[in-house]
Parts: sequence; C-alpha cells; structure tokens
Amino acid sequence: MSFAPRSRAQDTNFEWPRAIDSSIGRIVLYEPQPDSLDGDTLTGRCTISLQRPSEKEPVFGALWFCSQVAVDRDAGTVTIINIKVLRVRFPDVETDETQKFTEAVESEVPQWELVLSVKQLEADLAASQQEVSHTENLKSDPPQIDRRRAKTTDSKRIVEAIKETAVIARG
Repeated sequence: MSFAPRSRAQDTNFEWPRAIDSSIGRIVLYEPQPDSLDGDTLTGRCTISLQRPSEKEPVFGALWFCSQVAVDRDAGTVTIINIKVLRVRFPDVETDETQKFTEAVESEVPQWELVLSVKQLEADLAASQQEVSHTENLKSDPPQIDRRRAKTTDSKRIVEAIKETAVIARG
C-alpha cells in the first residue's frame, strides 16, 4: 500500500460494496459507518454478507472495526490503515466460521487503498454523533405488569379457549 501524498485533483478510493472470495464463501462488505475518531484511531461498523458456496442466499450480519488513519489535510484526504476486526455478528454462524471470516477480512482489506475525503469523514462522524444523541434517551425496558389487577377468571377463560382451539385444530 502506497502512502504517497495524493494531489487534490486525485479521486478518493472509497467505493462500496467490496467483495472478498475466501475459503468459506464470498464475503461482501458494504460502506462503513464511522462511529468515532480519537486521534488517529477510527472506529466504526459496516453491514456484511456471506454467500456460502452451498447456499442460494447470502447471510447478512454486522462487523465492528477499528483502524488507524493517516490524514493529509493539504490534499483533503484520509487513508485508512491497519484495520482490526473487533467483532462480527451473524445469525446462525458457527464460531470457527466467524474466525475464518475475521481472518479473511483482516488479510484482504489492508491490500485495498481506502482513501476518502476529510469532508466526507467529518460529515459521516457528525451524522453518527447526531444518531447517538437522538437515541440516548430511548428506553427499551419491558412494561411493568400489575398482576394484582389481572382478573384470574378472565385468564382461565383465555386458557380454556386456547385449549379448545388446539383440540379443534388437531381434530
């Protein structure tokens, strides 16, 4: 990977999605969403998919990463380097397959020259911070149910109706 300074006229190289062919199948990484930038450490996440050779449809998941960045303010570019996969989450994927996925991503992605504009990174980080601020006060606690106020006779009738429905459905 070349870290030579880019001229302002030179395009950035941050086109998505990107694919990796690996021993576990075709891996596709979709455009990363930066979460934070602390010094030269960028953290973020991206949508991913895995198309196994034996499957007709890909399995989608998420990947969290951190990387170092080299910022060239004169050229207005940010080069992403030293990517480390922090976590991968797929539904119904075995641990060994997740490890192979991580290894494939960590070996392939550093070969890509990932360059984006400083303005784009700043805009993406601002959007991420706004998303966080809008969801800070959201609560997902389950509602409290006052069992003392529930009528037991109603509950018994409901249970009986369910049992009758099950008998009718089987019969």
